[in-house]
Order: sequence, then C-alpha cells, then structure tokens
Amino acid sequence: MASLICAIRRNSLLGLVFSDCFCLVVLDNPRHRHQLVPVVQPNHLDSLRVTPDGSHLIQTRPHHDTPTTDQHQVVPIVHRLERHHLAVTLRRLDIDQPQPTTLLPPVVLQVRPLAKPVLAHRQQRPPLTRHHHVHHLVVPFELDPLDPARRPTHRPHILLVETNRHPLLRPQNNLVLAARDLRPDQVVAVVQRNRAALHLANAKQKVALIENKHLGGTCLNVGCIPTKALLHDSELVAGIRNGAARGVNVAKMTIDFAKMMQRKNQVIQRLQGGVRSLVKSRKIDLFEGTGKLTGTNQVEVTTADGQTQTLETDNIIIATGSAPRVPGVFPADRTKVMTSDEILSINELPKKLLIVGGGYIGCEFATLFAELGVEVVVVEMLDRLLPMQDQDLSKALAKVFKNAGITVHTSTGVEKLEVTRKGVQATLSGDVTVPADLALVCTGRGPVSGDMGLEAAGVESDNGFVLIDEQCRTNVANIYAIGDVTGKVQLAHVASRQAAVAANTIVGRQDSEDYAIVPSAVYTHPEIGMVGLSEDQAREQGLKFKTAAFSMQASGMATAYGETEGFAKLIVGEEFGEILGAHLMCPHAADAIHEIAVLMKSECTVHELVATIHGHPTFSEALAEVAEKITGHPIHG
Repeated sequence: MASLICAIRRNSLLGLVFSDCFCLVVLDNPRHRHQLVPVVQPNHLDSLRVTPDGSHLIQTRPHHDTPTTDQHQVVPIVHRLERHHLAVTLRRLDIDQPQPTTLLPPVVLQVRPLAKPVLAHRQQRPPLTRHHHVHHLVVPFELDPLDPARRPTHRPHILLVETNRHPLLRPQNNLVLAARDLRPDQVVAVVQRNRAALHLANAKQKVALIENKHLGGTCLNVGCIPTKALLHDSELVAGIRNGAARGVNVAKMTIDFAKMMQRKNQVIQRLQGGVRSLVKSRKIDLFEGTGKLTGTNQVEVTTADGQTQTLETDNIIIATGSAPRVPGVFPADRTKVMTSDEILSINELPKKLLIVGGGYIGCEFATLFAELGVEVVVVEMLDRLLPMQDQDLSKALAKVFKNAGITVHTSTGVEKLEVTRKGVQATLSGDVTVPADLALVCTGRGPVSGDMGLEAAGVESDNGFVLIDEQCRTNVANIYAIGDVTGKVQLAHVASRQAAVAANTIVGRQDSEDYAIVPSAVYTHPEIGMVGLSEDQAREQGLKFKTAAFSMQASGMATAYGETEGFAKLIVGEEFGEILGAHLMCPHAADAIHEIAVLMKSECTVHELVATIHGHPTFSEALAEVAEKITGHPIHG
C-alpha cells in the first residue's frame, strides 16, 4: 500500500504525492505545473529540495563514493501511477524542516481517475506500458463520515490526483473523500427492483419495495435464470446424443420435458425464497401491488384486491424493467404466438418452432429447442444473426446453426403471421410460407413505464424510456431510475450496477456509471462472450486499430473437449495497444470474457495480457494466444 502525502505548501511547492514507485510534485509555476519524479527511498523526505526558480524538485541523497557528501540531482519527469487504492496520511512538510509533521491519522481511500489516459512508451521496459499526465486540484475534504470520532475539527485541504485517461475510454469518478452524513430515518421507495432496495437497506435506510409480480424481476422469473437452467439440460441431451464418438452409448434416450420444466420452476422458487429472505432480514417493507407516482415524494400503491395506499418518501427509484415487444400486426393469441415470457411455461415440446428475430434471445431459444429435437426456423430481418455483434461471431454462429440443422432466413421479413387450426403459418418476404406448431416472437423489449405517473412527477422520458444521468438520477432531483426502463443497456448485470450507483448517490457516496465497459454473453452452444467495441464499431468511430483471431481448433482444451468451433478475437489500438474490444466463442466464454473486462477497466494494454501467465489447459488461454499474435509474436501460426 502506497503512502499519499500532501498538504498546502508555501513558496512554489504546492504538494507532494508519494508511492513506493513515484513522487508527484505539484509546483505553482505556469510553465511547470507538475512533474513525476522517481524516488528511491520515498520515506526520506529530508532529501527533497525545490530549485530556486521553483520549476524542479531536487532530490539529495548520499553519493555512493563519499557517503558523507550530499549530491544534488534534478530527477527527470518520467514515471507512472500504478495504484488506485492508497493509504492516505495528511502531513505538513515545510521546506526548511527535515521531517514532516503528521496532522491526521491515516485513512484508506480510493483514487479514481477523472479525465482520460495518455499512453506513452516507457523507457527501459519495452514494448509498451501506461503513462499518465497528472494535474492537481485542491479541494476541502472530510475524513470517513461514518466515523465521527475520526473527523477533524478543522477542514484541511487535500491534493486530488487527476489522470488523463485515453480518449477511447470514458472518464471515471473523482477521488472519493467525503460523503454527507447518512440519515437513518430516510425513506426510499423502490418500485420493482429488490437489489436497489437491499443496497439501501445495507446503508441503514428505511426502504419500501413495491413489486407487482414476483420478487427477482424478469431475470429470475422469465429471463436469465430459467433459460440457463433449460439450456444446461439441453446441452446434456446434446452431449448424450453425440456420445457414441466418446464411448458413451445410450440405447434409447427419452426426454421428459415436463420434468425439465418442473426443475426449472424449482430453481426459480428456491432463488425467489432467497430474495424474500433477504428482504425480510433487511427489514424492507414489501408492498405487493402496482406503484404509481402521484408527486415527487408520493407513490400510490394498488394491491391485487384493489386497495390503495399512498407512501410518503424522500427518494424514489423507478425499476419497472421491460416487457417483450410484439409487432401490432401479429396475432394477440399468446397460446400459439408467444413471447419469451409464455414459452417458458409450456409443458410439451412442439414439433416445429418458428422464431421471429435472430438476436441473442432468439438464438438462445433456437439452441435450446434444437438440442431437444425440435425443428427450428429462425427469421431475421437484418442481414445476419446477432446483427448488433461482431460480424465474425455472426458468421461462426451461422455455421454452428447449420450444422445443428437449424434453418435460418436472414434479410427476410415476416409479412404475415396467422393462427391456424394446427398452429401458426408465416408468410415471409419472397412469398415463402412457413407452417409451425408455435411461433416465438423475439423482436426486442420495450420499457414498462406507461400509467406510472411520470408526468405527475415531472419525470422526463423518451419513447417510454426514463432519461437519467450517470448517477441514475432523472431530471427530478430525488427520483432515480435503473434497469431496462432507462434504455441504457438491457442486461440484468447492468441493472444491478445501476442499483448500486443509485443507492450510493442517495446516501451521499460518490458513484457513477458510463457503460463504456459492459461484458455480455449469448448462451448458445458454444457460448459467446464479448466486451467493448466490435470491429465495425471501431471503424465507424474512425479509430486506428488492428485485430487478430485465434481459432479454437488450435486450443488444447477445446480439442480435449471436442468443442473446436469458435475463436478468440481482440481489437486493439494501433499505436499503443489499448484493448478496444474482445470477442470469444467457446465453452464457458461468458465466464472467460471477464478477464478482458477487468483489463479494460484497469486501462491495461495488450502487452499486459501477453505478460500475464495463463493456466493450461484452459479455454481462456486462447486470449493470451491471440494477444501474442496481435503483438507479432505468435506461437501457433
């Protein structure tokens, strides 16, 4: 843990920031506002002196040949800031005093950059690493507000370190030094998002949670969890069906789909019970009904039996989520023309399934039902599957679907969809008809915000999506929104992050989210994981980049599994090697992609990825392989 030593200085020296590898010197000089100075022994503060003109810091230390003689040395402005977590001690260091005077006890703080990084070559450590240009900002601060005993009676100043971050990466937060006092009696109404309620309850807030369906929301009940439970079952079925090549011979395999659905429901019930237990243990007031804003501080709750109750609250979090969108020209019969909600409640497999929409939801259901032996037809209006993802992923998945016997129509619209006595019949562009037992419509999701009273509270929205800032605050200061209803990124883990941001902001902790680095996955078989930019997106932004891919056919682990479909792909900046995006297709890709997400969040380059030891054999070592390839030192190919 490094030491951060800073104070208001007299003369031209404004501040010093020490770590075990650098010293930041802030000078009150228009031409030399700051410099980074390597320090051999950072705890020897008596060896530091300022030059007469105030432009440089002189480090004096004993000469190697004559230990009793001081050697004055002007140290160059080259080094790096490596840590974001520092143990902080505030000290006053006078130029004419050999030792600093400690003013306050140490406290652990988190340094988060404010601006954008500047990458540059580092001497004596090829090929590349990070550098930061550091500026200063002096602001008043308080110590930990949760511990009044440690709070200073006066208000000293501290030097904030601001790092220039790379233009490709969004700015993050300021150094978190102080938060306003928490109000244990503060009331917060959360409309349909239990995770936000739990964050607030942990912060000793009084919380009311309004839920009109099931605790856990879409993800737990009709989204992420039930689909993954069924996809795991279908993967087992596919493995048994193809087991002969591995020496696993099953004379006759039968599928009890009703049993699968029963297990899926048990998974949901178990997790629901866990959520309900958390809500109860955190003493959150649960109102099972529908919430409607009647003002900036009032929420009207209507229960299933029609009774109403008005809650008075200091803050409101809107988390009503989204619902499947179905084109108005399609039949309203949800027994045969279904969405992702209804199809998770069927108890009998159809013989043929028509899926309208080739995005990630449609592709996951196509994988699930095809592996269970259903004839699947996918119709996508755009020119490829997964049209929002990297084109190489789309091409690879199209090949996987073809091998699995899934029929795919791209650049094709559904001109007519009607319910028949035997099921459904779709008329596609080009006058092609497709009969099926069921139709599954996966054409996107829209916000659940109608009749919520947004207008009554003065909350602004755009096509139903509630507009928010980086703190998840709406245009009304005490009303927040999180999750799919904001239209930012419709993923459960993004909603969870937003829940933390909103809760932290409410209780006075500085936090924000810019959605620049969001890992995501498509749970086909093999899985797909991705983070950052696709190749097309990097090109559209006018970035200079290079890209490389590593085929899973050269992976030892993929070969051992017999799962050689797929690849690892990196997109990096041409000049500095910053990681712009990564795309992975292999078993467990949804897990492995987080390595790249952490590297990107930490502003590491592809060279740090190359220098990191990866376990063998693993699927994730393909990321190191492609990193070596993109830096010009491939082992395979």
